Amino acid sequence: MKVLIAYDTKHGNTKKVAELIGEGINTKEGNEVRLMRHLMI
Repeated sequence: MKVLIAYDTKHGNTKKVAELIGEGINTKEGNEVRLMRHLMI
């Protein structure tokens, strides 16, 4: 399963949460996770 996690962060906390979610998804074989910072203006 391919997963895209889009996030925005000001101080880096949301990035850390996104990374942890991605790590959890990657524990299952066959999953592919991409993180993308999406700037909200």
